[in-house]
Amino acid sequence: MSSHKVAQLLFVLFIEIVKDVLSKTMHSKSQFTIFVGLVLCCLLLLLLHNILWNSTADVDIENYIEVFNYQRRNVFHSSAILTGNNDGSIYQTDYSKNRQLSESRQIQHNGTGQLVVKNQRCADEALIDISDLSGMFISWKQNKEQFCNGLMTVFKHDFAIVRDVIIDKAFCVSIKNGSELLDNVMNQPEEVEFYKFEMGCFQLPCTRRPSYFFSGKNHLNEWLYSMITQYSPNQNKDYAVELQFTIAVTRYEYANLYHCLTDWYNAFLVMKFFNHTTCNTNILLIDVHPQVPLDDVWKVIFNSSRKLSALDKRTYFSQLVWGIIGYNSLLASSLSAHPPFIEEFRSSFLSRFNVSQSYHLVCNHPRVLFLWRRNYVSHPRNPLGKVSRKISNEAELLHYISANMPEASVDGIQIDKLNMQQQLRRIANTDVLVGMHGAGLSHAIFLPEWAAVVELVPHYWSAESNQFRMIATWRKMIYERWVNNDPRTEVAHLSTYVPPYIISRLIKKAVARICNRVA
Repeated sequence: MSSHKVAQLLFVLFIEIVKDVLSKTMHSKSQFTIFVGLVLCCLLLLLLHNILWNSTADVDIENYIEVFNYQRRNVFHSSAILTGNNDGSIYQTDYSKNRQLSESRQIQHNGTGQLVVKNQRCADEALIDISDLSGMFISWKQNKEQFCNGLMTVFKHDFAIVRDVIIDKAFCVSIKNGSELLDNVMNQPEEVEFYKFEMGCFQLPCTRRPSYFFSGKNHLNEWLYSMITQYSPNQNKDYAVELQFTIAVTRYEYANLYHCLTDWYNAFLVMKFFNHTTCNTNILLIDVHPQVPLDDVWKVIFNSSRKLSALDKRTYFSQLVWGIIGYNSLLASSLSAHPPFIEEFRSSFLSRFNVSQSYHLVCNHPRVLFLWRRNYVSHPRNPLGKVSRKISNEAELLHYISANMPEASVDGIQIDKLNMQQQLRRIANTDVLVGMHGAGLSHAIFLPEWAAVVELVPHYWSAESNQFRMIATWRKMIYERWVNNDPRTEVAHLSTYVPPYIISRLIKKAVARICNRVA
């Protein structure tokens, strides 16, 4: 008798034994019938789940991959987009709008009036020495899983790289396209700025869809649920092809400098992990937020940046990373001992914006910069642009500090009024950065290595918010803090009266600590 028939008989015998035991333990035949019915329903649901989880149509996967490999062998690995005609021929389409960013050092105005510096400097970027990996990178390497014969690799429930994947915009649904001007979408609900992912948005040549969960409330789970695996090759005749390394990012608080910083750093970290440089790394923004000035930063610090709405209907990606969600960034965690490559991230960021890093500390002439928080419209849910944590006595502060520190250069600016290059030039030439708790203090990551941060916190704000203290700590900079304990100095329009003599004392202390370090 064959081993298969023996297994069948043993299974039938096991079922009969279980049925006999259950019939004896149940108090009535009706209870037994109900129990058996529930078990059968559960089995049926599991069967239906398995059918729905995996796509239905069969496909010759090896043939499908062979077709892609043939096409890839016949083109050069560049950032050009290649589009397939219905007859199967391939022609190159114009991708110059994004490629120009890496071909020139000139500065141009875009539609928002912000200055954009063309991407530059690739040859100087160092690749990772495998023998010198950070602890985080080692952890990612040790906690990875592969699916679909290596076409999808996931890392520690945080991110993934998918190869030979197609994005079909027909199944990535949104009533917006992300090109809307801010003034034209005031009061629009936040949910319309994100895609609805239907089955088929992501398409991977695989016999079984990966069964996996990404950590937390994570949009990567929605991307995975929208993935189909088994589908007809006849669907794949019309598509664009992107052969360069690309990181897909969904932004949330896209108009907030701090949260954008976590997204930029996440993308940079993933880029380093896969041993790429800023000049061969492209960004795909999978959201439909309206245009804001911070959008342009992506185009400068990486090779190119596009929104999903700008893709052709169907686009094949040779290497597509599903990036780390901003809220899961190492920069957003006070538990991070020391996020890797912070100084390299800073240096790369400043270089891409052509900002000099050759400033020197002059202790008898310290440079002090106040960041003013003032009302401004940054996103549709705040049409009046009201901002909290403002300083009510800005002019008094500047006058007092200047009079008490005549050797210092003291200035104050509303930094969000400047384009990013201008912001970085001011920050890179600052010794002491002073400001109310707010996104502007994220610039601490771009300060010179010897600099100091003086953070001011109003009475009504939690003193436990410590993200800027952590940035200063990670970068081994001087950090001072003033917390207002007198509610009487909280005045109208969410402003705080800041005692000049206290801030003067903190700034002098910070300067003394800086100069003692370098002495």
